[in-house]
Amino acid sequence: MTPPDPATKSDGPTQREGLRLRLRELAGSEEEGNLLESGRGDLVNRLKKASGSAAEGTRKVSARLPLPVAAQRRLHIQSEPTPDTADHVAGDQAPDDETWTLALSIGTYLVAASIASLTTGDRCVKMKRVVDKLRSSLTQLAAEGELGSSELEAIFANLVSEWPEADRIRLLIDLNFGEPFFPYSLKVKPADFEQALRSIATLSGFGRDVIGEIQATRASAQRAHSSMNWVKIGVTVQGSDLLV
Repeated sequence: MTPPDPATKSDGPTQREGLRLRLRELAGSEEEGNLLESGRGDLVNRLKKASGSAAEGTRKVSARLPLPVAAQRRLHIQSEPTPDTADHVAGDQAPDDETWTLALSIGTYLVAASIASLTTGDRCVKMKRVVDKLRSSLTQLAAEGELGSSELEAIFANLVSEWPEADRIRLLIDLNFGEPFFPYSLKVKPADFEQALRSIATLSGFGRDVIGEIQATRASAQRAHSSMNWVKIGVTVQGSDLLV
């Protein structure tokens, strides 16, 4: 079978064009961008109508630690809604994969920008280079002028405003376990990282103390991860392979 000629294929916008339209809707025109604070209702409507995938331009902005099953289970339990939050969760709109990826990407940028603003010296210079690249990628996809931190904060807050509490908690967990300057290895002060995450928690509709609870879970997961006998596990896995 002869493959179709790419030159004659015009079934619709490419993935990148679709993503550009999505971010353009989120950011609005330059004039609308100046009215983000006064026109939040319109922005929410744009967020609801936006569609497409954010994975293409932002797949390198986050990374997760490998977690043992027990630690994953603890994180899952912590993020489940409780009876106290059941009324809030009812009727809320769970995010699809594309919306989740976009929120994670913008959240990662905001965390990185906050940390960079708290850092000095050579590390600050390197961090700001990464921050500029992250902002540039989002701006290029929006194709509607420069997107600054204030605009992205407003977009992020509205993007997650109707999510169930459990999903907003899971997003904070992902940001907590992520590397804001990935794939670069830049040392970050724990206090600066925590302060940045607390700001994201506020934008997500939580008190700043929720980050302390999440970080306690992270510490527990890391202890469980470091104490596992990986040699024994490797031998067990190899033995299982031999039995198959």
